[in-house]
Amino acid sequence: MPIEAAGLERHLRALEAIGDRAAGAPGYAESVEYVSARLRAAGWRVRVEDVPMAIWRERAPASLAIGASAPLRPGRDFRVPSYSAAGRVGGALRVVGDACDDADFDRLAPGELAFTGLGECFLAIKAGRARRAGADRKSV
Repeated sequence: MPIEAAGLERHLRALEAIGDRAAGAPGYAESVEYVSARLRAAGWRVRVEDVPMAIWRERAPASLAIGASAPLRPGRDFRVPSYSAAGRVGGALRVVGDACDDADFDRLAPGELAFTGLGECFLAIKAGRARRAGADRKSV
């Protein structure tokens, strides 16, 4: 059975409307039900199995301050990437674009902390590029 573009767009919009669908997020169960129901309606036999998984959660709110200015607000001005390690770092922040290209780190000086946007690449790629540019493990 071919997938029609209009149908695909409708389903993508419905999944987007559910919101965060990551494992453990509020929209996860809703998205499983949505997809299961559509498959059943198309004649598929569907069996949903629970898969044990470690869920990452922040234990305390993150904080980030730039000099004497007001602290940045978590969730609005910055976010902690999932599965980040705990700890404290200090140093000057250097905005490095989306950090998906080695050239994004050209202006990163020793001791500076790389501050990235979301970008189009995985966090592991960003971290690897930051390390190659000389960033300490604590600063990525």
